[in-house]
Amino acid sequence: MSKFPYMVSKCPYMVSKCPYMVSRCPYMVSRCQYMGSRCPYMVSRCQYMVSRCPYMVSRCPYMVSRGQYMVSRCPHMVSRCPYMVSTCPHMVSRCPYMVSRCPYMVSRCRYMVSRCPYMVSRCPYMVSRCPYMVSRCPYMVSRCPYMVSRCPHMVSRCPYMVSRCQYMVSRCQYMVSRCQYMVSRCPHMVSRCPYMVSRHAYMVSRCPYMVSRCPYMVSRCQYIVSRCPYMVSRCPYMVSRCPYMVSRCPYMVSRCPYMVSRCPYMVSR
Repeated sequence: MSKFPYMVSKCPYMVSKCPYMVSRCPYMVSRCQYMGSRCPYMVSRCQYMVSRCPYMVSRCPYMVSRGQYMVSRCPHMVSRCPYMVSTCPHMVSRCPYMVSRCPYMVSRCRYMVSRCPYMVSRCPYMVSRCPYMVSRCPYMVSRCPYMVSRCPHMVSRCPYMVSRCQYMVSRCQYMVSRCQYMVSRCPHMVSRCPYMVSRHAYMVSRCPYMVSRCPYMVSRCQYIVSRCPYMVSRCPYMVSRCPYMVSRCPYMVSRCPYMVSRCPYMVSR
């Protein structure tokens, strides 16, 4: 697939429509010179090969011959994401294209690597260096190599849920107080929604779980003004300007071409 830079786009054995190999493909990945026998999706010893299911339905991509790590049963598979498991023995560390870098990085993940090209070392949920992100949901980018927009297991599990997201669900586990991954536990978030500005195309003001939880929430005004219930005076970096234009913010992602001088995590404290 030409738009899938981290798959074997040049491999003559790959089916053009499915990066996980479908039954129509006459060749195993083990014969592919770009993947060899190390491909986590097509291990020759696996009896539950994913060739019959392009979306990995109830099938762990790192299945071993015993087939005991089914996604639906494995206690190590959080939210059925094969890259988001810190204790799974079949983690991406074996994949030559991942090199122990989890694309869905979480702060507690033992595979958190600051050198990961898609991660900003100080921010576990940011991917400012990724050209496919454009400050949008990592599951809603058409060209993103880790796109899972069509995956039935990812619906309503997006940590960057926004109101215009086709998978926006009010019961999103990442947007409620009972969620273990709630942004309040993230030192870079501190219950500050990065999308809470009315001009922002992906504002979540309509989300019943976020409307009253952002200290910088502005429902109608273009910029935070004096009439806002959360005056900018509470923020040492604001100075009556847009919360995304704070030049002194220590978490500013100035290196991102799509996030220049726009800090999604507002202030340091």
